[in-house]
Amino acid sequence: MYKNFIASLIMSALLVPTLASAQATTTGTTTTGTTTTGTTTPVVPVTSTSTPSKIFTACNQMAIEKRDTTISAARATYNTTMSTALAARKEAEKSAVALTDRTARKTAIKTAIETYKTSVKQAQNTLSKVRKETWNTFEREGRACRDAKNAAIKREVEQKK
Repeated sequence: MYKNFIASLIMSALLVPTLASAQATTTGTTTTGTTTTGTTTPVVPVTSTSTPSKIFTACNQMAIEKRDTTISAARATYNTTMSTALAARKEAEKSAVALTDRTARKTAIKTAIETYKTSVKQAQNTLSKVRKETWNTFEREGRACRDAKNAAIKREVEQKK
């Protein structure tokens, strides 16, 4: 009972300002809200014609947009990092091959390859971390969307009584 009350209170705090300025049509404005745990969740514009299904759909669409945009940006950063690492390795190996001392050449090539491997591993770890965090955030936002839908359904049922 207390848990449901708190959830309803939080959802009301997020939705009441939107409902107070509701129009007949959705403006398409997207905002975000902050939960009690400090995580950001999508908040969809709610109008007088909004149904729980529309709220859920819009909320999920925003979560999907956020997820894919974040993953796309992370992938672009990864690709840039990989290109930079490859260019640095190429130049380092070209410089190493020009060395006349065999030992120095061998050490320089080895250093170039090790530096490249380190850069690649760091880029891959960063990409994996971002993807994991993004999917975890997406799952949390999906749960928040379902909770918002359920709260809206509950309010509708209570209003009909």
